Amino acid sequence: MDSNLIHKIKQVLVEPINFFESLKREEGIKSAFIYLMILSLFSTLLGLIGKQLFQNYSYYFMLKVFGLSLPKPQYTASILTLSAFFGYGVGLISSFLMAGVLHVWILIFGGKENYSKAYQLYVYSKTPSFVAGWIPFFGYLVWLYDLVLLIIGTQKLYGIPKIRSILMYVIPILLIGLSFLGIILFLTYVLKSNPDIFSLNLSQNFTLPQ
Repeated sequence: MDSNLIHKIKQVLVEPINFFESLKREEGIKSAFIYLMILSLFSTLLGLIGKQLFQNYSYYFMLKVFGLSLPKPQYTASILTLSAFFGYGVGLISSFLMAGVLHVWILIFGGKENYSKAYQLYVYSKTPSFVAGWIPFFGYLVWLYDLVLLIIGTQKLYGIPKIRSILMYVIPILLIGLSFLGIILFLTYVLKSNPDIFSLNLSQNFTLPQ
């Protein structure tokens, strides 16, 4: 990686307050988009390797956590590669939409900056996920630091008070998380109550000609 890029990554992760203060001088979305392309590609490539090495562990971990009996998915290297790079492309395109949603959300809470600042905030606050989100299991926790950076960036770029910056993100995330947990628990109950839901008994569906 370019030394300037590495310096920027280090500053985001280690000195986020200073970084977002200095980000006020960055104009447009070009630098942020290039940053996104490079780090997202890095994350995609390492994530692809991680899936190849740890997909069995992920499967058995899910079985142990939820106590389910599910058919083991089989992924070939080509399918994993195609899905990874499809996800990479979708991530780049969706970044503009996600930044737009973030922009509107911040405006609701009194933010005055333009769309480009929301895009910069969205991209740079995802740095922890780009750097370590590809690591199996650990990656699920990295998004917490994404949230911390998002809150800090909102305070520094938009001048929104600390408590409001925290609540404007934490409350919606908690509501979404509780809804998601409810869905997971419901699906787990359904699967445990119907353990053969994924089983296919072909003899019951087809009659072979005599």
